[in-house]
Amino acid sequence: MYIGINQKVAPIKFGFLTRPNSKKSFERAVGLSCTNWGGYYSPIIPLYKKLSLSYIKDFGISVTTEEYYKNTFDNFNVDVIIYDDSLEQSLVNRISGGRRIFSMNNLEDELVRGFPTFGIDIFQLTNCLIQNEFKYSRNDSVKLILPTYNKSDLLLKVRQGYLNEKIHSELHSHLKGRPFYESPRITTKTKIVNNGEASNIGLYGVSMFKLNVGYEQHWYNESAIYFLRKDNLNDIQNFWNLRAVGWNIVPVPIDKLNEEHYQSLTDDFLEWFLRIKENQTFLMVNYIVSHDIKKQDHEKINEFLNDRANKTRSKIRFGHFSWKPRYWEDRMTLDADKTVCCFLYSSRNYDHHETKDGQLQFDADPLPFSLDDEGFKDNLYKIDIEMSIHDDSAIKAGAISDITTSDWNEIVETFDSSKWHLTSNNVNYYIRSGDNRVRFKIPDAKDFFKSYFSRKGKTLMIGSNGKLAEEVLKNIGGIRGTYIFNKPEKLEILSSFENGKIIEHRSLSANIKKNFKTKDNDYVERMIQTLLNNKIIEFGTKLECTICEQKSFFLPNELNLEVTCKECRNSFSIPSARPSNIKSAYRGIGPFSKNNKVGGLMTVFLCLQFYQSALVRSFGGMSSLCGFELMNKDSTLQEIDLGSLIKTGRDNNDSAELLLAECKTFINFELKDFQRMKSLGDSFPGSILVFATLNESFNKFEKSELRKLVEYFRTGHGHRPRNSILLLTKSELMPEDYDGGLDVYDAEIKPYHRYQGFVSSLSEMTVKHHLSIKTWGEIFEEKWVKEHQTEKK
Repeated sequence: MYIGINQKVAPIKFGFLTRPNSKKSFERAVGLSCTNWGGYYSPIIPLYKKLSLSYIKDFGISVTTEEYYKNTFDNFNVDVIIYDDSLEQSLVNRISGGRRIFSMNNLEDELVRGFPTFGIDIFQLTNCLIQNEFKYSRNDSVKLILPTYNKSDLLLKVRQGYLNEKIHSELHSHLKGRPFYESPRITTKTKIVNNGEASNIGLYGVSMFKLNVGYEQHWYNESAIYFLRKDNLNDIQNFWNLRAVGWNIVPVPIDKLNEEHYQSLTDDFLEWFLRIKENQTFLMVNYIVSHDIKKQDHEKINEFLNDRANKTRSKIRFGHFSWKPRYWEDRMTLDADKTVCCFLYSSRNYDHHETKDGQLQFDADPLPFSLDDEGFKDNLYKIDIEMSIHDDSAIKAGAISDITTSDWNEIVETFDSSKWHLTSNNVNYYIRSGDNRVRFKIPDAKDFFKSYFSRKGKTLMIGSNGKLAEEVLKNIGGIRGTYIFNKPEKLEILSSFENGKIIEHRSLSANIKKNFKTKDNDYVERMIQTLLNNKIIEFGTKLECTICEQKSFFLPNELNLEVTCKECRNSFSIPSARPSNIKSAYRGIGPFSKNNKVGGLMTVFLCLQFYQSALVRSFGGMSSLCGFELMNKDSTLQEIDLGSLIKTGRDNNDSAELLLAECKTFINFELKDFQRMKSLGDSFPGSILVFATLNESFNKFEKSELRKLVEYFRTGHGHRPRNSILLLTKSELMPEDYDGGLDVYDAEIKPYHRYQGFVSSLSEMTVKHHLSIKTWGEIFEEKWVKEHQTEKK
């Protein structure tokens, strides 16, 4: 088996825990974060044993204290937690999520001594940057700038980057005297380096050396103006963290609106915004207002924004983000607020690797620069791994999400568990100095889903239908073998073997010719051979017992001059003198010989084929499980015909989607089916509920119940409802062409759908097509237009 591996080389990411309401602790965290490769994108969070009421009110936090820290560190994909030494270590351990923890004192001491345990530090980065940018005399005036500040201006330090005194002193002594180096004292009246966009190279440029910023979805790259109070630590912390999420954000103190510096800073920001949006007719810039700003100051903010827009002579409109964007909530809120954290990477590489005995080995991509002395580090840098496993047997887990690092280590039987770290949607492998070899077992779908559902409070039980599905799918040649079921005429042939029927060769041939309107004997032979090869039918002989006159089926190895009747159990001689009475015949094997036993599975298999051909592309992946039950904590059971976790690969960094399917052949959905799916949607918010049938369309009752279900789940905010519903019928599951399941929606599928969750967008298209109701996007747009028309009045 060949596995596609997409790996991104990325820095080790720190997350800082500080003392609540302590500017000194926060400032120290800023100074240490700027020493690490990519450190500007490290979150800095105060550690509470229990979130204070004022903190909850200030940020509008609706989750528990435990969820706040877990969700924040997961969203930022934090690898190592750095904590203020005055904090209780047991409390840090409790909310660390199994990550390595390290104190600020230890980190600072290691940096000064030159042997940090984690990541690539400011001294190594500076040396690499000098070799890259200043090895030879330049013909321009570009300088390397390490600024100092007035002690009181915390906001300026946070915005421009800052090194703690010990580290700045050590680095300064290493660089002073060099012609390209300066260390000026910076104030708001100084022409300053603006995050690497100016010609000079500041701390941001050093920290981001050879790094790129990427986004899971293109439209998460948000821009905003943040009106805050310079004396409010929460505001400054929030500015840092929103920038660390990946926002291009400009802080403007409410008491500095008349200062030329902040007016100029805002003007530069708006001119940049106009440049990148030059082809767009509608220009909207969001702005955020601190919770601590009084209502009467909002009029001053409006005047400030109008003045800035007039100066740029643009048609920019300003939208008030009336709540603070939340980077600590559930996935749906992150999507709605555009606070899914960006990711840092120096390179991307996709390649295929061959497995051996279910194990995969490959070399991790190297750093984009050479270190003079990397020392010995367990965590020098990391690679973000995305697997592309197109497993026709649906046995392997080709998409991984929402399991823990310990789950992963158990599933893939790792050689060194300390090298792995998983967050909700990332698989990270840490590269140790001198060892970049990656080894692990390809995960099985059963093992993955057992952990996946366990983390959601469910116990997975695979029933007899699931075990049967696995064997049947294997026998028919995997997902691609489902072409046996992709035409009604083929299903008609298969149904003729139900109830143990024995069909003579001539009858089967005539039936195939009739159903497929052909006289081609070669086609008939190929069809029969396919059914035999895929263990759907078996070949034998039909003989009539000379005693009871009942006809029985005999396999070739059962034939002898005398055979035993399958009905009366008497022995009789085969009609060797009358060979015309020896009839070549076929019968169904296992479930294909019973009364529609495999019928529901046909639709399950066709769903798998649809997912693979229509949804999952070459860079995507899929984990699937057929016929299973989930036991809740109260011992109630939820039956699921097909569960799949899908990464479409339509966008390089799309998140995994959970699809839960209820499948029927030619029978109709009943009320209990809709109730069961409603319960599943409540249990798995954000999942996509699939109703699949081989009928041409849904009947009147089904449409009525489906509309109720669609309406029930159309809550929430953002670009998709709480749960999307995907409707699949014969036109999607049994198209004329093997990969033509989306043909009916070709005209509606737009390029931007890949940025808004393709499966969710497609779900809305199917709802509109089959139920004749508006999509979530159409309703959302109408609501938005109505609200803005009201505002104008």
